[in-house]
Amino acid sequence: MHNDKLVQITEKTKLRLLKHEVILPSTYLEIFMEEMKKADDQQQEKSTHSVVAGDDEIMNTMQSLKKMEHHLFETERDYVKEMNVLRSAMDTLRTQLFSDDISKSKNRLWIFKEKLNNNEAFNDHGFLVSIKISDYDRIISEYDTNIGNRLLKQVSDYMIGYLNQKHCHYEIVRYSADNFLIFMHELNEDEVEKYISNMQNEMSNYDFKHHSRVFSLTFNTAVMQYMENESFSSVLGQLDEKLFENSL
Repeated sequence: MHNDKLVQITEKTKLRLLKHEVILPSTYLEIFMEEMKKADDQQQEKSTHSVVAGDDEIMNTMQSLKKMEHHLFETERDYVKEMNVLRSAMDTLRTQLFSDDISKSKNRLWIFKEKLNNNEAFNDHGFLVSIKISDYDRIISEYDTNIGNRLLKQVSDYMIGYLNQKHCHYEIVRYSADNFLIFMHELNEDEVEKYISNMQNEMSNYDFKHHSRVFSLTFNTAVMQYMENESFSSVLGQLDEKLFENSL
């Protein structure tokens, strides 16, 4: 085949391929061969026979390419499946890593890894609520930590259930033994105060029972707004002061 004829066939092939978003080797070969046949139809019978012989070779090559492409797609699907399994395992590990071992809340490691930047300042903005369980120390001193843990779980379950019922956008963390932190978003200060106050009042109607003893499910609260890049320790310190004042 002359060079000028090859150039013409190549150009026609490229024009037809413009409408394809993905061009596989077998697709290129198939269209190229179609354009070559169109050109060869204008030649003499002898020339056509010689091309047909060449077409058989091209067909074999195209079949080999399609087999390779099929294998490539199968390999890609296997890779995607493996990545999905790995991603699911990583998500499970991440959940376990950042979950509190007593309640259904997150743990303090989550704050430092997900909520703060390298300078231990907030990477977002919202309101931070500090909640301290009232009877926790008394229960621990009179009984043991297992009973205290039951109290913490009951209080945590109630708070999570309440906030979910109100469709609040929040994250709850058990920061220390009897102290929970709730990050609240997409609300103003009055709305945050109202939700927390109502939750506090409603929970006080429930009791925690152990044998003949009955403890009220009560807690002290403090609320503060925090801004992006604001120091976490500074906000937490101010919250502790407000929590102390509110408990007097």
